[in-house]
Amino acid sequence: MIGARSEFPDLASIRARWDQIEADTQRFVATVTDAELAKVVEYRNTRGERWAYPLWQQVVHQVNHATYHRGEVAATLTQLGQSPGDLDLLIFIDETEPRR
Repeated sequence: MIGARSEFPDLASIRARWDQIEADTQRFVATVTDAELAKVVEYRNTRGERWAYPLWQQVVHQVNHATYHRGEVAATLTQLGQSPGDLDLLIFIDETEPRR
């Protein structure tokens, strides 16, 4: 089971897995073609229902859905007194890139 305690016993193991996911994502983005993005990909959800969408729509959904979960985690951390700080993309860009 992904996320089981035995799979990620400490922060270092989570970091290592995240680094692998990030590298895989960067490789995908660097090599995916327009034709691949337009291809309809079928899958079954957790209820066994069949879904079919172009890959580009699934990728956009994943990014959007991840934002939802980041908000959940940020709210939980804040409730525990450990706010992650500002999560706004434009503030991140402003803090990490030269001013235009």
